[in-house]
Amino acid sequence: MKRKATGKDIAQPTELKKSFLQTRLFFAPLPAEPPREKRKAQATPNRPPKKQNTIQMTTEKVHPTPCPVDQCDASVPRLSCSAVNSTTNQPCTLSFCEHCVETLYGETRESIKSKDRIYVTSKGSIIRHQHKPPLHWACPVCRDICVCKFCNDKTSDLPSSLSVSLSKISLTPDISRPNRLTFGQKSTPINPPELVPVTLLHSEEEIWVRLQIREFIYRFDEICAIEPRILATLQNVQCDWRVKRLAATLVWHCLLIISTSYYETGATSNKTIPKNIGLDHLAGGSHYAPHMAARIIEVWIEEEGLDDPMIHREERDAAFKMILQREGMSAKRWQDVGEMLAAAGFGDLPVPTFRDSKASTEDEWQEVSKVIQRFRRLKRQASPLTSLDELGMVQRLLEMLLFDVKVREQLNDSSKGLKEKELVLKNERKTYQQEDSRNKVKKNGLLSRVSQLRAVGKDTMRLEAEGELEQLEVTIRDSRADMEAKELAFMIAKQRAEKRLQCAGTDNTGNTYWLFSDLLAPPMERVGHSYGNSEAWWAHGVVVVGPGFTGGTEIAWWRLEGIENMVQLEKYLQQEMDGAHRKGEYAVEVSNLTKRLYNRTQYLRTMEWCVFGEGYFR
Repeated sequence: MKRKATGKDIAQPTELKKSFLQTRLFFAPLPAEPPREKRKAQATPNRPPKKQNTIQMTTEKVHPTPCPVDQCDASVPRLSCSAVNSTTNQPCTLSFCEHCVETLYGETRESIKSKDRIYVTSKGSIIRHQHKPPLHWACPVCRDICVCKFCNDKTSDLPSSLSVSLSKISLTPDISRPNRLTFGQKSTPINPPELVPVTLLHSEEEIWVRLQIREFIYRFDEICAIEPRILATLQNVQCDWRVKRLAATLVWHCLLIISTSYYETGATSNKTIPKNIGLDHLAGGSHYAPHMAARIIEVWIEEEGLDDPMIHREERDAAFKMILQREGMSAKRWQDVGEMLAAAGFGDLPVPTFRDSKASTEDEWQEVSKVIQRFRRLKRQASPLTSLDELGMVQRLLEMLLFDVKVREQLNDSSKGLKEKELVLKNERKTYQQEDSRNKVKKNGLLSRVSQLRAVGKDTMRLEAEGELEQLEVTIRDSRADMEAKELAFMIAKQRAEKRLQCAGTDNTGNTYWLFSDLLAPPMERVGHSYGNSEAWWAHGVVVVGPGFTGGTEIAWWRLEGIENMVQLEKYLQQEMDGAHRKGEYAVEVSNLTKRLYNRTQYLRTMEWCVFGEGYFR
């Protein structure tokens, strides 16, 4: 049964909310409602007002979280600081990963646990710690030795072991680091280093002949066995080489090697020469190079009256060498050497020879014989050979040494032995790095201990720690010197393994870069002669042949010295390649050139450590 609707059930018309209040004397908007907080306060007058979270602006800087870099692994355990701030009496909340602490400060968890340390600040005040902390350790921030950029610590004030590590790890992110991407930032262009022009004292042809002789002697040092005194002269390409004495020394040395060797010559001259034209000891004899060299030595010694069988062979050779160095190479002796070179297949010789002539009839042979006899009677002062001609003969004679089978076998063995040396050096380098790391950790611990004992006034214990520290530094220095000497020996062996002289590379402006060898490289009895070299860039710098960086087209010779300039050149070449988006052969060539420049700077740094001292090649 349905219930009747009442007045409550009848829908009432919706009352519109008034926007204005209208009376006879007033027409205006309604007064605004009180804020929400005030209404709540009126509704609950006995409730205390709630505290509001307001942001308080402060100028005090807070040290960032240590180790926010990619090198830090989250899985590496961290060392928590147990120090208490002496001003606020609040415990320190910083923590560092063990890797960064060991790398930057030389402290490990084991070394911290092993000793009861007294930590002090830079002002000498002793640091207080929390009650029974898990690890009794004060972080670098509390000790004022933090090396991050926030603490604005200078690298020059740190121990050498810390300054080396700063280039690897930074405790604050830094967008200026080269190994980070810098989006939207323009890189500063790198200018090329300043090249110094080289004034050539000889013709370019003679300069190249001198360089080839020089590089051959460096690469085949064991074969040539040149005295350090002579090598010191060859170190400077443009100085007075004393060609008279130098040529006599090299010719005699080469003849001794050739006369006792087994040779496989390439294109030999098998021309039949009549025996009635004179000079039978060379013209009509064997074409085999060792036989000809032995015959030349025999004739030369007979002419000087040293063929007495009672004279020992070594004494005879030494006596004739002194005579030859004093008299020099006469025209007759040069003609004898020329006949041997012509028989070995060398052409374009500056001396007349039977085997290099085009005679075919008896009259032509007699005319050639007269020319040769007339040349052989010339004195050295009247010899038509210039210094370039004599150096060219020496160069051909040195190249003739490569026909020796034993020399070729020795070269192959040295190339194979280089890989074994590299493997041995790699293992020795790894062992050295591990031992050096342990010594540096111990050194930094002793440094910290010395500073702490000095702060608390324990002089006896401090002196003992300083003595132990001094002995450890000697061990570190000796180990470093031994390792650098091994590195240097391998660098020299690797350079000598490259048997051909070739340019280091070419850039897009047409400059060719040459890195010539250091003839006075260790052993140490040679190095002392380096200090008198007036043009050290031939051995320790970069020689550039081309227009340079002036924007011209004229080819000239330039030089570049110093490690810093070489590093700048390396960066400049890399920038030019990246800017032009070069690919293919040019990119490979520039990459090889930068590697060679890097190897040259590494060689110079090693030479500084082993021989000359730090900063010598700056």
